[in-house]
Amino acid sequence: MKVDTNIAEVERIFAHVFANKLLCAEAIQAASPFATLWIGGKIHTLEMNKRLAVLGDVVANLVLCRSWFRERGQTGAAWNNIRQTRLSNESLAQLGRTLGLEATIVSAPNPGEKGLRVMATTFEAILGAIYEDGGEEAVARAMDRVGLT
Repeated sequence: MKVDTNIAEVERIFAHVFANKLLCAEAIQAASPFATLWIGGKIHTLEMNKRLAVLGDVVANLVLCRSWFRERGQTGAAWNNIRQTRLSNESLAQLGRTLGLEATIVSAPNPGEKGLRVMATTFEAILGAIYEDGGEEAVARAMDRVGLT
């Protein structure tokens, strides 16, 4: 499957141009443990996005926590509320659909919408890919761009 246009759409949504396009391709790969994808005129076999999603989840928490920490007077309860309302699977899936990420996800043929977990996992994986490609500041910019901060 050719995914160059999917990658370009993710780059547009998050305002991050990947130096390593394979990271983005892996982030949107939710089809099977390994998939053969056509990227930049070459065939690549990539892992499913689960590992990048774990990284993205941790990085998203870090970025939000730093933002919370820098605002004086914020309570621990406020942090828990921020984390639960912005980074829950439901919130990420809803935001992903609003942003149009559904069309970028590489998955097994399915006539229905991508499931909540697939959408949330892909969203987290994209954040993980951005972190690997550009570091914490790139993730903070991307999260700000899509309204997560």
